[in-house]
Amino acid sequence: VTGVVVNRKMNVSSEYKREIRKEVYYCLKYGMDGRILSINNNNRPKNYLQGLLGRINYVLQICPNDRKFIEYREKISETKV
Repeated sequence: VTGVVVNRKMNVSSEYKREIRKEVYYCLKYGMDGRILSINNNNRPKNYLQGLLGRINYVLQICPNDRKFIEYREKISETKV
């Protein structure tokens, strides 16, 4: 229900992480406006950015030492909308 996988330790599913990695990659490559246009999303860039940061923070809440997602949070937080 919550999307948390518990095997040896708590973690987020690999599919969820993969989707976030994909979003971050495209946002950094094409810019926030370019990414929103490419997925035909009617959200404003600020709303899209907040949603992406929320998903990154969710992963970091469950896996606080995930260096890659800490880096993603920093890069996306620096993005100007």
